[in-house]
Amino acid sequence: MRIIHLGFIFTLFISACTKMTGMDKMQSEPLPQSWPGGAKAAIALTYDDSLISQINNALPALKAHEFKATFYLTLDTPGYSDHLEIWRRAAKSGHELGNHTVSHPCQASLSGREWVTKDKDLDLYSLDRIAAEIKAVNKALNRLDGLTERSYAYTCGDFLAGGVDYTDSIRSLVSGARTVNDDPQGLLKEKFDLMRIPSLAVNETSANSMIAYVDRLISQSTLGTITFHGIGGDHLSVSHEDHKALLDYLNENRDLIYVDSVQNLLEIIREQASRADSIH
Repeated sequence: MRIIHLGFIFTLFISACTKMTGMDKMQSEPLPQSWPGGAKAAIALTYDDSLISQINNALPALKAHEFKATFYLTLDTPGYSDHLEIWRRAAKSGHELGNHTVSHPCQASLSGREWVTKDKDLDLYSLDRIAAEIKAVNKALNRLDGLTERSYAYTCGDFLAGGVDYTDSIRSLVSGARTVNDDPQGLLKEKFDLMRIPSLAVNETSANSMIAYVDRLISQSTLGTITFHGIGGDHLSVSHEDHKALLDYLNENRDLIYVDSVQNLLEIIREQASRADSIH
């Protein structure tokens, strides 16, 4: 593939200053001008909801190309509770076990949310309740991977608990947070909060459409993520063949786009920011 490099580097607003147990206060920093291997762009492949098809199809496909990804695990699912050893091995092999709450609460008040039960209605949550749920997942996943820092994915892309934006309530609990973009391109804008990591959410999406998103990341020298759920099964599914075609394309273009977990990409960004601060 031949990509015309536009020479335009997006500016990223990231956290710095006083560190608590995770996320810090915001500070303006540029994205890396090159990623490991000299790549001009980066992408994180993310998989939500602890689904069996991810175990059966996504993990082997990623292993074939030695790609590391982020699996946003929801604890109150058989895909998590019945397969702890598989997730432990996934973490040991380099995948990130991300935080996706205990019970996957969503806002029942939004259109098309008739399926949200009262006990999982984010509109009825308090800020303390959602923070407690995220803390509980951090502790559970720590028992699997031994790590104290990990990223978070908003359930259903919802930011409100009891009608209040809960982002600041969890900023110290996670290293960053992936959302689901209304913007179909899902590209970083000039100002960017690591608690609003953009993503292209896919559902029966073709390999060509996902590859077009990758091409946009490369042409604009930026960073993005893709939100998967089912791979060849389960809900909001992408076919195993389209998923494999995307991975094949990323593998063929490693010199242009770097693939890693959300947590590892955040660490690269912060490391560069730290080096730049020390120089100045």
